[in-house]
Amino acid sequence: MTSRRPVGVITRGTTNPNRLRRCDRWLVATQAHRLRGAARSPVVVDLGYGASPVTVLELARRLQPVRPDVEVVGIEISPNGSPRENRWRARELASGSAGSRCRSTGVTRS
Repeated sequence: MTSRRPVGVITRGTTNPNRLRRCDRWLVATQAHRLRGAARSPVVVDLGYGASPVTVLELARRLQPVRPDVEVVGIEISPNGSPRENRWRARELASGSAGSRCRSTGVTRS
């Protein structure tokens, strides 16, 4: 029988503002052609964003000058260990429509 719980561990929570700025800048510098060349709006995933979605917002801010319609999604295992994942969309966070809540996806790991 397959487990319905997520496989993995919650990110340690060491994410601070600007912690991943060098990675983000490298991504923009070396992969901008992929964003610009995409036929449809590209989706970039911040997997394991930590205790707060600050890296999701920062990545979106750095990618949007290259491709304004890019969607950045942050996914983290739920702290309560449920088979759902916390999912943040940078657009909702930036606009304030996400408030203090997070949306859960129905994605489970086997």
